[in-house]
Amino acid sequence: MLPADQKSNLRILLVDDNEKDSALFRQAFEKALIPHRIVNVNCTEEGWRVINSEASSFDVIVCEDKLSGKIGMDLYREMVTSNIDKPFVLLKKYGEVRWAVVPLKNGLVDFIAKDSNLNFWNSLPAALTTLVQEYNDLITLNKGEGALFQEIQTFRTAMNTGKYPGSEAQYNSLIELTNDAVFLTVDNRFESVNRGFMELFGVSKEEICSPGYNLIDLTAPRSQLFYEENLKKINAGETGLHRFEFTALSREGQEIEVEASMISFKINGRIAVQGIIRDISERKMLEAQLLQAQKMEAIGQLAGGVAHDFNNLLTVIIGNCELILRESYLSNHCTNYLEGIHRAASAASNLTKQLLAFSRKQTHECRIVDLNEVILDMDKMLRRIIGENIDLKTIQAEEPCNVRIDPAQFGQVIVNLAVNARDAMPDGGSLIIELKKCCLDDENIVEREGVPKGTYILLEVSDTGVGLVEEVKKKIFDPFFTTKEKGKGTGLGLSMVYGIVKQSEGYIWVDSVLDQGTIFKIYLPLVEGESEEVDNIILLEDLPGGTESILLVEDDEDVRELAENTLKLKGYKVITAKDGVEAFEVTKRMKNSLNILLTDVAMPKMNGIELADLVKGKWEDLKILFMSGYTNKDIIRHGIFTQDIHFIQKPFHTATLLQKVRAVLDS
Repeated sequence: MLPADQKSNLRILLVDDNEKDSALFRQAFEKALIPHRIVNVNCTEEGWRVINSEASSFDVIVCEDKLSGKIGMDLYREMVTSNIDKPFVLLKKYGEVRWAVVPLKNGLVDFIAKDSNLNFWNSLPAALTTLVQEYNDLITLNKGEGALFQEIQTFRTAMNTGKYPGSEAQYNSLIELTNDAVFLTVDNRFESVNRGFMELFGVSKEEICSPGYNLIDLTAPRSQLFYEENLKKINAGETGLHRFEFTALSREGQEIEVEASMISFKINGRIAVQGIIRDISERKMLEAQLLQAQKMEAIGQLAGGVAHDFNNLLTVIIGNCELILRESYLSNHCTNYLEGIHRAASAASNLTKQLLAFSRKQTHECRIVDLNEVILDMDKMLRRIIGENIDLKTIQAEEPCNVRIDPAQFGQVIVNLAVNARDAMPDGGSLIIELKKCCLDDENIVEREGVPKGTYILLEVSDTGVGLVEEVKKKIFDPFFTTKEKGKGTGLGLSMVYGIVKQSEGYIWVDSVLDQGTIFKIYLPLVEGESEEVDNIILLEDLPGGTESILLVEDDEDVRELAENTLKLKGYKVITAKDGVEAFEVTKRMKNSLNILLTDVAMPKMNGIELADLVKGKWEDLKILFMSGYTNKDIIRHGIFTQDIHFIQKPFHTATLLQKVRAVLDS
């Protein structure tokens, strides 16, 4: 089963008989940066056998609601009956409710509404990590509170009788039981603290128990008023356990997010307070990361939606430009104007690709590119981003720097590095972006261990900013790690840079000197061959056509009309429909053969995936070509998982549409 030494991994037992959902579950964790180990079984009987024999090997049980006639809660009931206490997550469709956490005993049952949307699956790793952390916090706190109440009784006996029950060693063992900070105050003065308290706050027992020292001295200024209000309630004699969170302060001035559990009682007229303080910094960090991920997902959905609609408009602009440009009566002036519109629309399509890259709906579309051209194209935009108080200098290589990258995604790399440089120079400075060819051989490869020998294009982005300390350099590419003040940074920019560079089979390092500046070095393998131009206008007359019949389904009238006109120009028989329902009715009336279904993916009433499933059985040799303003990931989101799907990305050139249709028909 699971390796015993993987304590830092999230260890999951997945009980699900749906192979498609199990694959999505695994894919979500493979994409996540949270270490994990997953064991998958497909029925409650097998799940119970594994739990009954190896429950300690797992941190959380994730179970499908309905499994071959049985329900997942049966498995949880067996766990409760057998006193097996583990976090249990039920994947369940339940109206519009997405999250409902219900405490049961010491554990948690977490109901999560299940759908096929990738956003749901992608949110699971962080959500499950938070759930397990909360469960562990609860278990530790319960143990600590048990020890706390025991020690209260011990202390009361000691105060009333003048001696401890049992040996002093037993008493010391009791107070040292927990790693949390345990303390005792009498009239606001510390009488006793345990090892955990001293380690958390970085103080000695003698120091903390000296006259004049109070817990308020170990509270961050922003939490002192809140802490004092809670302490007043405790000192006023309010009975019961008081639990609250506040920000503590170590002796070195480091802020620590803590949870306090305190109880007060009177001994001979004196107010005593016994308490446990536990460090919840990691839990708070995970909660903040989950919240940040959800915010980024929401922004990404907005960006993706805007890009999708904009791509429809660009498809119409680019396509109609190309249809007009084929007319022979145009003057040279008109041709130049139209070509200018075409170039601008093509440039705009690159902007939508960047929006889609931000929303994580853009696939990695690599081609050979001269990096000199990428830097040159971004010069104006970078100057607007960094502001006038920073001197930007771009140094291109004297020879072509051909690399295999996704230009839109790599633009994000350069923008993120430039923004980080800007933020490191609040009073202005110098930013240099330089390209050069370099050869890593046996002599100089030692400095960059792990990089294969060969010829590389080196992209250097250097600034004259505040620089980085060694500890920050070690974490600079970690997700959610940021040195910026709260609300001014997500901690995702450089982790995205790292991921894109790795996708491009490149390597990245950071060198920095405090108060002198920082330099990021990106090594990309040099690629032989010419850069691949993708926006050249291809004459439609040079492309093959056909006489096959095509059912064109598109809810955007302008896109539908453009595609219809383009296909008819090359001899195809085209039947159109504005949505899936209308298209399905058309197919029911058709008596002749249909050769290809060309359909948009996201449409009202019935999407393209559902339509394809309904009609492909009527014609055995029917070919299907999907189109979308998103990417082929959009098709995966709607339920297609095969790798051999035919797909065309909007905005498309008319030539690209004709080439793709012909290729699918001939496949």
